[in-house]
Amino acid sequence: MKKIIAKVIAPYADKNWSFQLINATEQTVGKIRVAFNDPEVKQAEPFLQGNNGGWVMVEFWTKDLAKIVKACNRIGDLLKVQFIQGEFTRKELELE
Repeated sequence: MKKIIAKVIAPYADKNWSFQLINATEQTVGKIRVAFNDPEVKQAEPFLQGNNGGWVMVEFWTKDLAKIVKACNRIGDLLKVQFIQGEFTRKELELE
């Protein structure tokens, strides 16, 4: 099983802030769905924007960055994953 890599991605195009993972399993997606009910996560108005082939994207409706940071920290804690802000690298995506 590959290590889950998690990132918080800044807004781009028509997307708001998002918490994204690669190498996620369906069990991970289930945990994320449960996390949506956590008060610290719920306040950031999360929704599952994408789930395909180990890639998962949780996007947030709120524009309140403090709420988004709290939600990302809580999701990271619940999943027991560390994350950083920024785009995935080609190496992380196994493209080089």
